[in-house]
Amino acid sequence: MDANFNIDYIEIPVVFKANLPLEGQLIPNLYAGPYVGFAVNREREASDDGGTQDRSDEYSSTDYGLALGASFDTSFAGYGFTVGGRYDLGLANINDTDSDDDLSTGTFMVTLGFAL
Repeated sequence: MDANFNIDYIEIPVVFKANLPLEGQLIPNLYAGPYVGFAVNREREASDDGGTQDRSDEYSSTDYGLALGASFDTSFAGYGFTVGGRYDLGLANINDTDSDDDLSTGTFMVTLGFAL
């Protein structure tokens, strides 16, 4: 039997951004800071019956950790553009069972933005 565990969080990051002083069209940025996440969904989906089961009692309703990333800003035809990536390293043990297993989250994001 195969199963997927879906744990969805609404995350609130507090990220500090540093612009690197380089000349040219691309402006590199580094950023880091803490985040806290609040679970909105904690379920298990089994492939054998296709059903889902609520697992709220097995996983913590909050997560926290450290966000680290980099991006590049540029402008073209009067518009600003940015592309970047970020990794969120979960530091909380989200396992709420009697097991001694430590479970943590990890998320990689790619961002693309523009300014008018």
